[in-house]
This record gives sequence, structure tokens and C-alpha cells, in this order.
Amino acid sequence: MQFPDYISILKKHFKKSISVEELCRILFDSIIIPANLTDSHGETLDIDKAEISRIMNHKKNISVQLQDHVYDDNVLAGMNTYFQDNIVSELVPDPSDLIHQMLQSIDADSDISSAHRASLHMQASPATVALFLADVFVYVVRKENKATSTTEIVSHPTEMTVPTRQEENVPQITLCGITDDGEISDTVSIADFCVRDKYSVDEYEEKIGNYYEQISKLRCTREEPPSNQAIMNLWGLSGILQNMMPYEDISEPDKSLIRGYAAKKGIRISDDFFSLGNLRRMNTLSLTETEYLGTENEKKKYELLKTLPDYIKRYQNLKCVARALSDVLCIRLAISNTGTSVAEDVRIRLKIDASTYFDADDMAGIGNDALRLIFDDYSCDDIFGIDRTANYLDYDSSLINVAAHRYIRPNIPLYFEKRDFAEEWSNYLPYFIEKKGNDILLDLQMDEVMHHTVVAFPTVLLFKEYTPSIEYVLSCRQMTEMKTGTLKITQA
Repeated sequence: MQFPDYISILKKHFKKSISVEELCRILFDSIIIPANLTDSHGETLDIDKAEISRIMNHKKNISVQLQDHVYDDNVLAGMNTYFQDNIVSELVPDPSDLIHQMLQSIDADSDISSAHRASLHMQASPATVALFLADVFVYVVRKENKATSTTEIVSHPTEMTVPTRQEENVPQITLCGITDDGEISDTVSIADFCVRDKYSVDEYEEKIGNYYEQISKLRCTREEPPSNQAIMNLWGLSGILQNMMPYEDISEPDKSLIRGYAAKKGIRISDDFFSLGNLRRMNTLSLTETEYLGTENEKKKYELLKTLPDYIKRYQNLKCVARALSDVLCIRLAISNTGTSVAEDVRIRLKIDASTYFDADDMAGIGNDALRLIFDDYSCDDIFGIDRTANYLDYDSSLINVAAHRYIRPNIPLYFEKRDFAEEWSNYLPYFIEKKGNDILLDLQMDEVMHHTVVAFPTVLLFKEYTPSIEYVLSCRQMTEMKTGTLKITQA
């Protein structure tokens, strides 16, 4: 019995729907709070969604901090009360089925000593269910959770022993494709991977061109200011102090960047392109907001000139990444629930031809310059995530009380230090991926998919070459049998 098994069984017996992340946080707090655990910044330790996802997909063990402190005296002393107040109080009134399923998993676990197993059986009653659940929790926290290369990740048998419901109340889940235009399609197609963050490379280029055009149209001429005597007569000392503020200008590095891009693209820059007229920063005591004194055109031109270098840098960086991934193909998948009830604890397994799949080693081979940009300068979600549209939810929006970001960038090493980009890529992907023979097995677990809802996969799936088909297995807690099939892949 491992931690994901424990969560899966416990989650099903809550009175109200609860996400895996929320349940894990409640359980982890039984250790974090009494042990007063903190992170490197001195803040209360927070096990984020990305780490919980990797734990649930058997990609890592429970945090060493939690494992080291779960046996602390003050943690164990308060465990029974904590579980009674925060877990048992939220469960269905009759915990008999919960206890039965937990005991099934406990009895199937050969790693539990006979004495500990006997003790758990003695505690396994409604009157002592809090102590029973706490005891099992302490055990699975310390249990090896990370899958080895020979580990088979399958739906837990206990999750399939659900009483058959009326057909109309059973979720109807199926896989579907997402087109380049963000439309849901019954056909799954493979296409060139288009690198983008907020915009694609072509969209950045068009936007930058528009900025040059707008700036060129804003002619700002610097006029001689009135004499100090005139200013004193009109505005007093504050006017004098304001007049002493320097004129605003763009930094030389930014000017050089703007000129360089213009020269490369054949864009003509006039002599007064960088002129901001009489624009000055206002002499104000405000520490929160910078205000400027000048005409509307001067202020607008300044904002455009300050923003333009950022767009040029993003364009240049994204073009570097796009060049490195120019031969990569991608598939965008989603899961649809056309039934009339929520599909809970959804499990998806894809079987992919390994010779066509773009794996972590392939990613590590695209070049360090592009990899540093991907992992250090961007959010991986911006480049590889699938954004929601009016037709479907993105992955995170389908979860309850979940922060909208998965990739947690590791501490950035010095430029000359060797990095394992293959491992960083594997840690980013929220899938459990295993190679078996000539196949890649890719597993994804979702908390739930609401009825009449389509939810996109967390990321696009990358390929080195065209693959004609992908086999799949789907299951959820309400389904009595797994659903198997084959996705036929068309070339866009």
C-alpha cells in the first residue's frame, strides 16, 4: 500500500467532493503544523500542487522533511485528535466501507509486519477510525512511493469495486483532439509544434513592427522652458524644483537594441525617433507610483519606447527556442465527459511508439542556449501548456482550489555549472512516463471531469515523427470496467 492508494480510498468517502490536492494538504498539515516546519525562506512549509502531482503519479517520494518529522512526539501525540477534527468529521456517516477497503490494501501489502497488521485490524472499527486512519497515514508517508522502471502503474482494484449505477448516471469519458485553432475535434491530428509564449514568433514580429510605426508618428519637440523668475511667479518653489528634474530618456542599451533590430529588418528610424520632448518625471513624494509631466503624446511615446525592447528580447529568445524545436511535431489532446455525472479520479494511459515520441533525452539535446531560455526565462506552461478556450477548460481549471501554475523552476545554477535538462524536463511534465520495450507508457490522473465538460491535457505531447495511432486505457471511480481503444492520428 502506497500513499496514492491511501488518498484514492480516503477521497471516495468524503461527504463533499474534495480535490486530491486539498486532501493531501490537510493530511500533510498534521505533520507540518505541530512540527513547525518551514521552507528556506522561513515561511510555513507548503507542499505545492506540482509536487503533489508527482507524488500521486509515483514520480517522487513524500518530502524528506515530512518523513523525518512524522515520528516526532508532538506530531504523534496530536494525530488522533487532528484526524478526528479534520478527516473523520468530513467522512460519510458509516465508515465501514472505507475501513474494509483500507484493510484490503493493508492485507495485500507484504511490507507491513504481522504485528503492525494485527494492530491495524484491532483499530479498524467505527469507534477508533481516526486512530486507524492516522496509523495507516504514518505508515504510507514513510513508505517508498517512487516507481522503479519495472513498476506497473494501474488503476487500483479497490477503485473498480463500485456498485453499478443506472446507465444515465454513469460518466461517459472519451479522448478527443484539439485543433491549432483551439477547436474540439473528433479527429486527432499531428502538426508542427508552434512555439509561443504570449504570442508566436510571427505575432511578435508583427507587434514590434506596429510599435516602430506608432513611435515614428509621435513627433515630440523639446521647447525651451520659461525662466526661473517666470516659473516662480506662476508656480512658486514647487515649480522651480519640478523644472530641476532631468528630462526623461531611454537608456543607451535599449536604444542600441532598438537600432539593431531596425537595421536587421530594414526599418528606417528618423533622427527624432527617441526624442521625448519636454517629458520629465514629476517631483513627488509618492513612493508607490511614478508620474510624468508632459503632453499625452510624450507620455504615450515614452511607454512605447520602454515596452519595445522587452518585445524585441522576447522575440529573439522565442525565435531561438523555435529554431531548436523546428522539427518537432505535437498532438493536443483533451478528455470529454458527455455523461450526466461527474467522473472522479480519472485515469488515462497512453501507449505510444517509442521511436516516434520526443522524450527527455531528445529535449536535452536541442542545445543549452534554448534550454536555458525554456527553463530559466519562461514558464514552461506558457510554451507547452494548452490554454483554455470557450470550448474547453485547461487542466488546472478543472481542479478545485488549485493554483494555476505547475512548473516550479529549480534554483538557477551558475552559467558554467552542468545541468541535467533531461531531469528538469521530466520533473516539469505532470505524467508518469515509462519505457517498456518499443513502447512508451504515459499515465495521467485527473481529480475529476465535470459532466458535459471537456478538459485539455496539461501540455501538448511532442513527437519526433508522425505516429499513425495511439492506444489508450481510460477509467474513473464510477466505471466498473476500463475503456480501451485506439486513437487514429491524421497528419495536419
